Amino acid sequence: MKIVSPDIIHKTDAGGVKLNIKDEKEARLAYQEIIFKAKKYNKKVKISGVII
Repeated sequence: MKIVSPDIIHKTDAGGVKLNIKDEKEARLAYQEIIFKAKKYNKKVKISGVII
């Protein structure tokens, strides 16, 4: 799963990438974590979504 945002060039540096997601529960947690970390990385971030 990877964040989609024009404000974050290096997705891994911002915590915007999660790999080896095995089920729906992990997908939900990964999504929440990616969004949280992106907002922490850049408080004014514009998030378009995530790629699964």
